[in-house]
Amino acid sequence: MKYFAKLIQSLEISNKTNDKIDAIVDYLKIAPDNDKLWLIALFTGRRPKRPVKSTLIREWALELSGLPEWLFLECYSNVGDLGRRLA
Repeated sequence: MKYFAKLIQSLEISNKTNDKIDAIVDYLKIAPDNDKLWLIALFTGRRPKRPVKSTLIREWALELSGLPEWLFLECYSNVGDLGRRLA
């Protein structure tokens, strides 16, 4: 994440195309493969497919939490995101 933050900072401080290209090339040399994929996805607007569907995450959350479904759904309607942690 530090590499990505540095990349974004480098892209923001320069208005020269070659500087921006150099920053991206430098990032791609040092970043982990997963981070490279996310950079490409963000810059092209194409996210990778989700390995797990939201309905499956909801089922697992219900099973692991032991909450009644009505309570889970009520909480979900307030939060609106299964990816958020309630801690």
